[in-house]
Amino acid sequence: MYWFIQRRIFLLIVAYSVLTLAKGQLTDVELYDVKGDSLVRMGQVSTDDYLVIVFDKFQCPYVERYQSRLNKLNTTYRSKGVEFVYVNADKSDNLNRTIKEMLLRRISKIILDTKYLLDKDGELLSLLDISKAPEVCVLSRKKGKWEVIYQGGIDDNPLVAQDARNKYLENVLEEVTTDGKTKLITNKSAGCVILKD
Repeated sequence: MYWFIQRRIFLLIVAYSVLTLAKGQLTDVELYDVKGDSLVRMGQVSTDDYLVIVFDKFQCPYVERYQSRLNKLNTTYRSKGVEFVYVNADKSDNLNRTIKEMLLRRISKIILDTKYLLDKDGELLSLLDISKAPEVCVLSRKKGKWEVIYQGGIDDNPLVAQDARNKYLENVLEEVTTDGKTKLITNKSAGCVILKD
């Protein structure tokens, strides 16, 4: 019973996030593009039909475990109108002097032309109500604005890729790129808790 109530509350929060996004705030969120060394608005991040935002966090073993799976999905779906973008979820006041080295190390593990953004003020995290890394959001472009169609985990086995029975992210990407279906789906994600102000 407790799980059922918790699940309903989670769905209400996500539904509220979707209504908020419909007002256009997501498009206006400004992030720092590490590779391009510039500020970029979410509305300018991608020209593709679908955008996968991967929320990253330094020193999170779950992120490391999922990296090769994410790279594989990135390679598979980029030719089908899907762009992957990484957003760092660390609180800006917790990022010490070695941030550049950490960023360079992290960027070296993802596919070469994938954007890596910093959400310094946590605006995007709050807007999407992200709680863990590597949580993902799949967005669909509708009339020039982004709409959330999936939020949650990558699959159901962070430790062993071959033992994953439910490949949540892959299933959503396969469905939207073949059938164009964009029904909102949510799932819990395994990962490191993101500390918020």
